[in-house]
Amino acid sequence: MFVGIDEDLDFIEELLKSRYEIKVRGRLGSGPKDKTSIDMLGRTIKLHEWGITWEGDDRHRKLIMEQFGLCAGSKVLMKNGYKDEEDPEKTPQKLNKQEAKEYRALAARMNYMAQDSLVIQFAAKEVCRKMANPDEEDFARAKRLARFVVGVKTVEWEYPWQEEEETKVVRALVDSDWAGCRRTRRSTSGGILMIGRHPLKTWSVTQATVATSSAEAELYAMAEGASRGLGMKTILEELGVGMSLTVIHTEIHTDSAAAKAFVSTRGLGRMRHLEVKDLWMQELVRDGRLRVAKIRGDRNPADVLTKYLDRATIIRSSALGGFRVVPAESSDRAEGGC
Repeated sequence: MFVGIDEDLDFIEELLKSRYEIKVRGRLGSGPKDKTSIDMLGRTIKLHEWGITWEGDDRHRKLIMEQFGLCAGSKVLMKNGYKDEEDPEKTPQKLNKQEAKEYRALAARMNYMAQDSLVIQFAAKEVCRKMANPDEEDFARAKRLARFVVGVKTVEWEYPWQEEEETKVVRALVDSDWAGCRRTRRSTSGGILMIGRHPLKTWSVTQATVATSSAEAELYAMAEGASRGLGMKTILEELGVGMSLTVIHTEIHTDSAAAKAFVSTRGLGRMRHLEVKDLWMQELVRDGRLRVAKIRGDRNPADVLTKYLDRATIIRSSALGGFRVVPAESSDRAEGGC
């Protein structure tokens, strides 16, 4: 993919054709010969009057539905999973060798699809956690996610035109779900990287350390967001984007007042059980390389990446992060199980 004016694009196209056998899919633009929609590596990029949208390959959604014998008219689950159905005291039956192989293939497809769809990213991460040794409960969890996918056609990443003043900050919006896993009591870190109103990256990761408080879990989520935000800023500067967009600093947004207060001070304070390595954020804040801001919990789109939620909440929260969830046709039917 190349970005430039027609004269430069003509030059690079002729140069490549003189040395390689290539296929030109077209040019995205507003000219008379340009296209308003282009497919790239299975993703669809569209040009609108107000900006650009990006959406993932719908083929993976259809394959997941086919694997469970589902179709457009199948019963839709209005939530992407249920944590309360997990019983840590119960020992479910393990899948046999062939079933486990099919489960791993399904989990891998869900994980690939989740790159472009933040609405299933947390649920797909939970499915992938048991790829090594899946059981019947894990299979049921995957099927619940498949029924949820029936009702979600696609997720569009929206990039509206914005002023240069909006592009001066790399923002990392983070959240955590303290002790969300009932089996291991590990927490989940979720986050969205943005420049202005433009989403750049999302993640949902199980924390390696068992947090002993919600503030500690939020702190680990902030550390994850800070490292990713600073890394993205470095990448943009190396690409020359930092010069044109004048990205001047990185901000971390959290809905935890305790975690925000911790990184804004010096020392461990009352949280002496934390490892010293986590104090590096205090140094970043002190040096001005990182800013910390408070965001209301109901206005934090990273909430979608840390827990199971109903579709209405997912649609509302995703919009705050620059995503538009497109429900499938005839998907507003009564909620059902599996």
